[in-house]
Amino acid sequence: MRAMGALEMGLLEDELQLLVNMWRESNPNIVRFWWDVDKAVKDCITQHLVTKVGCVRFRWKSGMLFINLPSGRRLSYVKPRIGINRFGGESV
Repeated sequence: MRAMGALEMGLLEDELQLLVNMWRESNPNIVRFWWDVDKAVKDCITQHLVTKVGCVRFRWKSGMLFINLPSGRRLSYVKPRIGINRFGGESV
């Protein structure tokens, strides 16, 4: 929310996490989709499996990750890897 200008719009730093938590509680299907995508992309990278979440498909080929979107467009990532993010969790 900071990156989207929340503080400049008058929100207080102490309010941000509460707003995030409330939004996530109000949108459980979106939160579940995020976690499903996270697992699918990590499985694809580590096991070189074709995985799918809803209409989004993940495929590994020749050191590249391909993501087919519902629009039909395809994203390509060269040599993706899983690392540790600033919160101590895994991220792609």
